[in-house]
Parts: sequence; C-alpha cells; structure tokens
Amino acid sequence: MTMNSSTSRPTTDHNQIRLWASSQNAMPAELLPGHVDSVPTQLHFFIPGNQSHEPRLRIIGWEDFFAAFEAHGLAFVYEILPGGKPGRRFELLQIEDKSPAAQQADALPHDSDTAQQSAE
Repeated sequence: MTMNSSTSRPTTDHNQIRLWASSQNAMPAELLPGHVDSVPTQLHFFIPGNQSHEPRLRIIGWEDFFAAFEAHGLAFVYEILPGGKPGRRFELLQIEDKSPAAQQADALPHDSDTAQQSAE
C-alpha cells in the first residue's frame, strides 16, 4: 500500500500505535496462514465494518501483538490526513532483520572486533 495523497508517520512506540487503533476502533489481529507451516503469522488490525478484511483474521491481545511486533523488528506506518487526523491506512514494515540467520550473524565477532582484539 502506498500513501501518496497524504503524509505518513512511522513509529515503533506502543502507546502511539494503541492511540491510532483506538481512533479507528481497530483491534490487534493476526492473519492466519492457510495451513500450518513455518511461515510466521502476519500482524494486522481488524477494523469493524471494513469489508476488505481477510476471513482469516484472528483478534489477539495487545501483549501478543507487541511481542510479535518486537520479535519481527517491525515499524507501524500510518496515514496522516490533511488537518493532522490519523487516517485508516497503515502498513507494518520490517525495519530489522530478526531471522535466525541475522541473529546468528549479530552474535559473531565483526572484523573490527577481531582486529581490535588482535592488536591488544
């Protein structure tokens, strides 16, 4: 989704995300996979009256939503309408690679770390 006609605001602040959800009567949800596999659940929001919702949305609690939000390294980007009011359009974008391979790479010493240790 692209938010061309309005501005957008990214955030990782949990309170700001809750405020947006409250302004839209939105509830945290997850998009369930079509079958059980290793694909992670996708976070979403259920907005009552929105006809475009997937039938596979399941409402979840805020604690579960934010645990997955942090675990997947996401940011919440939402539309700001003229006049500064939050709009309904939003995206959940990955800003950090939280895959097992990325976490393993982060745990390995970097070249600069090794060089500094060798110099000591």
